[in-house]
Amino acid sequence: MKYSNDPFWVRLRWIIFILFWLLWVGMLVGAIIIIILAPKCEPRATREWWQKGPIYQVYPSSFKDSNGDGIGDLKGLESKLDYLDDLGVKAVWLNPIYESPNKDFGYDISNFTAIDKRYGTMADFEALVAKLRSRGIELLMDLVPNHTSDKHPWFEKSVKRERKYNDYYIWEDSAAADPSGQQLPPNNWAIIKKWPQIIGCLAVLSVFGKSAWEWHPERQQYYLHQFYKEQPDLNWRNPNVQEEFKEIMHFWLDKGIGGFRLDAVIHLVEAEDMIGKDEPPSRDPKVTDPNKYGYLEHTLTAHQPMTFTIMETWRKFVDNYAEKMGDGRQRVLLAEATGEVPDVMKYYGNGTIAHFPFNFQFIDGLKPPLTGDKVKDNISEWMESLPNDNLWPNW
Repeated sequence: MKYSNDPFWVRLRWIIFILFWLLWVGMLVGAIIIIILAPKCEPRATREWWQKGPIYQVYPSSFKDSNGDGIGDLKGLESKLDYLDDLGVKAVWLNPIYESPNKDFGYDISNFTAIDKRYGTMADFEALVAKLRSRGIELLMDLVPNHTSDKHPWFEKSVKRERKYNDYYIWEDSAAADPSGQQLPPNNWAIIKKWPQIIGCLAVLSVFGKSAWEWHPERQQYYLHQFYKEQPDLNWRNPNVQEEFKEIMHFWLDKGIGGFRLDAVIHLVEAEDMIGKDEPPSRDPKVTDPNKYGYLEHTLTAHQPMTFTIMETWRKFVDNYAEKMGDGRQRVLLAEATGEVPDVMKYYGNGTIAHFPFNFQFIDGLKPPLTGDKVKDNISEWMESLPNDNLWPNW
């Protein structure tokens, strides 16, 4: 105890005590400064409605019949909203309900702004959209920009060479006539045989291996149809056609829908200088029949540069529409794009084209024999091919 009152030790204890608290306070202040000044982690991005849950496809004619006529309809779909809600669905992708001769399950459209009466009325549609949205579910329309029905007024007017509509479609003269006098197509372009004859879009040339060109006796020219002859291809190099579809999009967006699934977009634009140009053989060892669609490499009729330019204008259109509405709801574009993964990735742009293209590769990659490594590789190929990390995959 002799040191307890010694002035030297008393001063030393006070010095140590004060230094301890100065050091402690200094550390506290330093920690606070580090917390304040250190670079912040980026906040977690807010997910949009289409990123928060599944998108549920509804083929209307077979989903739910409300009136006993044997055909599903809009009121039938409305009666099943509790079911969709229970599934956690965030959006319904509705296959075509437009007026149509129904040669291709509604994908041959004769009026893009009218409801086919077999499904109900426009009032039924508006009521469905309102009830879906009251549950936090968006509706996506299936829009077919590549072609129309041959019963569409545009085509009928184009056949007659009416001034505005003369080149709404791809018309070409015959390349020549055979010895019997029959007109021959401009080139070897082929059409796609579609479901239900064969499941899948890219299957064979046609039911009978026909050309993608159909002679029209009234106009005395061939018209291009990459699908059935009742589905003439639109001429997307015509500015009037481009404006028509913006008006169609605006019409349905004004009805309150959340966006569009865009059908068969890889075929939207054809090579400009097409006459006399045949598509080369694909040299795929698995396809030896010249009547198969895969026998040709579709360098002139698929994934053309102008397709992406046009789709960028659509993206700007729906983005501007959403901004103008100011309701915080994105309007989305989903692209049905088939092909090899590098080609499909082009439909993302850099976040400037589709919000996402369909991932058909995921389904194709799950064919037997199925292994864990195969699933992993399938997923990794898509994820590693994304143009940037901010883009949204789909499965």
